[in-house]
Parts: sequence; structure tokens; C-alpha cells
Amino acid sequence: MKHRSWQLLIVCILISNTFLAQKITFETIIANHQKTFKISDSVFSGGGWALIADKVKQVDNVLIGEEHFTNEIPLFTKHIFNLKKFDNFYIELDPYSTEIIETSIKLTEKKKEVFNQTYKDLFSFYALRPEYELLEDIVKTGTNLLGSDQVLMYADRLIFHDLYIETENNQARKLYKEVIDNSNEYLKKFFENPQNPMYLMTPEFGEKIKALQELKLSKHEHEVINAMRSSVEIYKSRSKGHHKRVKLLKRHLMRDYEKWSHKSNLFKYGANHLTKGESLLEVYDIGNLVSNISEANDQKSLHIMIVGQSGMLGQPFKIFPAQPVDITTWPLKNLTPFLTAQKNQWKVFDLQKIIHKLKKQKIKVDDTTLNRILKGYDLLVIIPEVTAAKF
Repeated sequence: MKHRSWQLLIVCILISNTFLAQKITFETIIANHQKTFKISDSVFSGGGWALIADKVKQVDNVLIGEEHFTNEIPLFTKHIFNLKKFDNFYIELDPYSTEIIETSIKLTEKKKEVFNQTYKDLFSFYALRPEYELLEDIVKTGTNLLGSDQVLMYADRLIFHDLYIETENNQARKLYKEVIDNSNEYLKKFFENPQNPMYLMTPEFGEKIKALQELKLSKHEHEVINAMRSSVEIYKSRSKGHHKRVKLLKRHLMRDYEKWSHKSNLFKYGANHLTKGESLLEVYDIGNLVSNISEANDQKSLHIMIVGQSGMLGQPFKIFPAQPVDITTWPLKNLTPFLTAQKNQWKVFDLQKIIHKLKKQKIKVDDTTLNRILKGYDLLVIIPEVTAAKF
């Protein structure tokens, strides 16, 4: 009986030591495949940046999966853009607003200022100063802007202003004007009380769309109006809305296939959209689509996830105050082993080498979200502290 007790004790010790060894090995693997870099006077330097720059220069499609509403990520994106010649910059915005913004950036400074005073708050992320300045810099190089998303809930006024100018149908012009005016009033009420709906979500807006669809209009007008209707359906779909949205994102990419296939492209979307495999939200998103098309075209894609581990995040509306980064929320909580960045030191982790080592050491990662990140991204960039982007 005593001999059996010793055997059980030895087995327990071995199991415990194996668990500790795996934990240490996992942390060691991460530590062995990270590099640091820093930013000084808006310039990146260090071994980590050299690694990123080298990988960017070797591929055709670079996909930046981001945390929204910071000053640092648009700056990072601008430096990525400056590393090589890109033909297109794809953004998380509907194609119609994207085209309008691109056209407005090319106006004279005086005309652009007048336009922005009226409409810039309707540019989604690109109403934020660092994001808008990023677009300005990129458009000025001659790189094309492309957008792939549903119509923003409060962008109806921006888009219908464009149709109001374009249309040759007087009845449609009257309806466009009514939408523009009503949308503006509903947005003011929303700012007074965020419980109030946007005009896009009202039954009245639905009636306007129905009336417009029955008119004789240009092909482009009908396309935009149908996109508006689809966007409303996505917003109202609740749990099924994300899957519908992802389908729309991919349809837009495939509609524009001739514009970006066999070209060099930079994509900037939320991190849940750009994994090579299954997304963080359990669908196959545009990151997977671009990865597969790149491979089919004998091209390469580089998928970079970038997040901040501390600091403040901006918000989509001026009336909402900045919020602190919370590392206990998804998906940052799943990245806990990586959140060790020191002050002023950015870190980049080579995830593909980490995955290779984990497999070699037969270490299993049970966290499903972390697995999707490890397999879906090539590089993980951790910013030590982010600051909130402002309008």
C-alpha cells in the first residue's frame, strides 16, 4: 500500500511539472518571437519595425486589422503605406460614401472646407481627424479609395445629397430633399438623446425608399437606393445582421474585383474582419476572401492585427466621451499572454513562427479566439498606450 502511495505521488508530480513546463514553454515561445520598436518625432525605428517593413515589401496585399478610434493606428497605417507603392486603399465604409469623400478631397481647399463643414461628421471613422488626414495623404498620391460596407446609419443625408444633384427626375429630387432635411433633424434629436432613432431606421424612411424604387431613375440611383434598403435590413436583423453584413462586404469586393485583383492593395478594417481563416466572430470574412484570391493569383497577403493595451479610445460620436482600454473585454482578454509591452516600446509578434513552435512542442491552445488570431494573422502589433482620436 505504501509503495502504491509513492507511485501516485510521483505521477502527480510529473503531471504538475508537465503543466508548468508547457506554460513556461508557451511564454518562452512568445518571448522568443517578439521584437520591439518605438516612435519618435512620428518616425518608427527598431528591430520590430524592420521586421514589419521587410514583410510588407514582400507581399502584394497588406491587411491591417485594427482597434478603432485611436491616433496611433492611422499613423501606423500611413507608415505602412509609405513602405511601397499601393494601387488601392480599401476601407470599412460603403462604396458610395467612399467615392463622395474621395471626390471631395480632390476639390480646391476652399470648396473642400465648405463641403466638410456640412458633411464631414457623416464620414464614419474618417470624421476623426487622424483618419481623415490619412485619407487626404493617400488620395494625394493618386492611390484609389475603395469601400466595402453597408451604408452608415446616418450617412443617408450625405449620399442623397449626391443623388439630389445627379437625378433628372423631379419627383425623386423632391424625395431626396425630404430625406436630407429629415435626416438632419433626426440626427440633432439623436445628439440630444441617443435613445432617439436615426431617420434611416424609421418607417417613414422605408416609405421614401419604396416610393423612390417605383420611379424611373438612372441605374446608379437604383443601385444606391437598393443599397440603402439592404443596409436597413442588416441593421434590423439583430443576431443575423453580422452574417448578412459580411456577405455584403464580400459582394462589394467581388463587384470591384477587376479594380484590385493582380494589384497591390492596402486594407484597413476592424480586426474581426481580416483573419486568413475563420474570423473572430465565427464567419469567413473578407480577410479569408483576400487570402484565397491572393493565393489563386500567385500573390501573397500579409495580415497584421494591431491593438493598444492601455490608454483611451475615441467614440463614433462627439457627444460620447473617450473610454479607457479595458483588457478584460473581448478580444483583448484573449491576448493576455502578449500584453507585456513596456512604456514607449511597441511590440510585434511573429505569429506564424509562434504557431509553428507550438505545434512542434505539441502545445495545445484551448482558447478558441486566441487560436483564430494565431492562425488568422501573420503579425500581432501591441501598442503600449493609445490615445483617443478626436473629430
